[in-house]
Amino acid sequence: MAVDTAYQRRGLGRRLLAAVADRARARDEQVMWADARESAVAFYLACGARVAGEPYVDDGTGLLVRHVVFTEISPACLSAGGSEATG
Repeated sequence: MAVDTAYQRRGLGRRLLAAVADRARARDEQVMWADARESAVAFYLACGARVAGEPYVDDGTGLLVRHVVFTEISPACLSAGGSEATG
């Protein structure tokens, strides 16, 4: 997922992440992961992710990305006051 820069910092990233997390919980999934643009890593970390591995250039986009992994979503991320670096 990505939020267009014109729409960032409005809570859309948190809402998307919450919807994905709800679906994962409904399916009894224990782990979620994403390839995060380097500029979005702070958002994912604020939401409870951890970085896994080294950054790399995505072959499809040419962007520097990192793997981020969630075992749970931080409640602070899902509240109105959560950090929203890019979401």
